[in-house]
Amino acid sequence: MEKLALAQSQIFKNSPFFCLNGNDVFVIRSPDEFFCKLKGLVGQAEDRICFASLYLGTGEKEEELVSCLLESFNRSSRLTGTILLDYCRACRGESLFHTPLLRNMWKRVLPERWNEIVGVQHMKVYVIDNGVIISGANLSADYFTNRQDRYILIKNAELADFYVELVNLIAALSFRLTSNGTVVLPDSCPEHPYRGSYSRFCDILKRDVQSLCKRWRSKQQNPVFFSFDTVVYPLIQLGAIGLHTDDQVITQFICDAEESGEYDLYLASGYFNPTRSYSDALFETCKRCHLLIASCQTNGFCGATGFSRQVPYIYLCYAYDFFKEVVRRGQQSRILLNEYERNGWTFHAKGIWLRGTRPNGQYCTVIGSSNFGCRSVFRDLESQLVMVTESVVLSRELQNECDGLFIRSTAEELLLKPVLPQRRGEVASDEVAVISVL
Repeated sequence: MEKLALAQSQIFKNSPFFCLNGNDVFVIRSPDEFFCKLKGLVGQAEDRICFASLYLGTGEKEEELVSCLLESFNRSSRLTGTILLDYCRACRGESLFHTPLLRNMWKRVLPERWNEIVGVQHMKVYVIDNGVIISGANLSADYFTNRQDRYILIKNAELADFYVELVNLIAALSFRLTSNGTVVLPDSCPEHPYRGSYSRFCDILKRDVQSLCKRWRSKQQNPVFFSFDTVVYPLIQLGAIGLHTDDQVITQFICDAEESGEYDLYLASGYFNPTRSYSDALFETCKRCHLLIASCQTNGFCGATGFSRQVPYIYLCYAYDFFKEVVRRGQQSRILLNEYERNGWTFHAKGIWLRGTRPNGQYCTVIGSSNFGCRSVFRDLESQLVMVTESVVLSRELQNECDGLFIRSTAEELLLKPVLPQRRGEVASDEVAVISVL
């Protein structure tokens, strides 16, 4: 087999890439380990801290993390920092990204939490010095205690440089939070995100992101695979501005990998509502596919009040509709659905694992913020990382991560049929119309 042939697909020809070795990658398995690792790295930071997340909570653990950040900045005068959060969701932060989609009437009439339907800054990237934690986890207590997600630490200076530049690029077009609690738009933003021209703001953001990726791609025309055993490709998505790199690459990547007949596919999503392109890739090209979704009890909205209480059952409806199509196509022996079950926990993990069927073959994972649904493709600002490796040790670690999630699941086929007819009746039609964009 040609070394890292899967990573040399033409679909990556315009994507920046970074070559490294498997011993530079560390798989984090639990929320508690994620919190401890984050605090430990922040406490040792010497040069830079750069975070991108949906929001930062206000509980005791979040205060503990903030205190750790402040101690590090007070300790080192040369330590620089950027924290990018979403404008509508964030409680506090340094830079607040406001989606250009939320404007005019929608800006005025949509209440808090509902305005998040329009679109959010959804990237979860945590850079400390030359280390990058790519994840789907936000910075709040549940993600540090009992909300299962994924987290991979990569020690690579160039990858860290890339993500710092990306976050700073977005921050330059975002609101700044001042010391007195007000927000201002910096001079670096030439167009107001929701009062200015929608097309001009989108054009500026798209141009800047594409220029960043092109510049990094041009630094190395062809990956030097023979000197390394692992390569990573960071992908960026913001459908609101016409940037669809992530879903285009991932769907084609699935097709290319599965058509080779050498890989089994595992896919996880806490909010399973795949777009047509993802569904087609799973139905038409996949050899064998294992899907892992949240049960109603482990859905992040379980126990919510008001409109949000319906969300777990609506996602169950989406899963039921998908499963019906699996049965209609006679593919229930090839596409297997599982629900994550864990008492007292919620499930927020997302990503893909491609496991080679050959001994000591290539292993691939996709990790990041995308749930592979309509929001991820058309509304939110997302970033994922495609990682292909021939490292036996790293491959084993990634498979152990995958197995650790799937082992806590139950086959969904038996769970859906008795539940959905009643649950469908509990959901009001206007709520279904709103939630269909999730």
